[in-house]
Amino acid sequence: MAIDDAHTHLVGLAEFPDKGDARRWRALAGTKAGWRKCCAKLPHEFDPLPSFQIDCAKLNADAVLAKLRELGAPETVCCVGDGFEEEDAFMPLDEAVDDVFGNLAGELISCVSGKLAYFESGDQGVRMILRK
Repeated sequence: MAIDDAHTHLVGLAEFPDKGDARRWRALAGTKAGWRKCCAKLPHEFDPLPSFQIDCAKLNADAVLAKLRELGAPETVCCVGDGFEEEDAFMPLDEAVDDVFGNLAGELISCVSGKLAYFESGDQGVRMILRK
């Protein structure tokens, strides 16, 4: 998939925080170095609104995968985080969950841009599905 597609997913992150943070994430994603900057800030500064969160703290990887599929996740998703380069961000959903689940490294799987994602953060100690 093209980098433009990954950029769409990056901009989609702005749909989950409050309006002030959303503007900041959109502006950051719109810069030339947006991918790297967003990936660096994701573990520490991404704070989605509680109304969009589905807690996954007690779910295992298979249950998270099943829940994402139930909510409409496609079989190819975009991974955002320090462990992923923009050019290689797309992968099969099951592989993405295997790569991200349990790392708590501040990585996000964007399933449907701005509508459905999975996020883990070590700083915040959370695992959550984000759904709008």
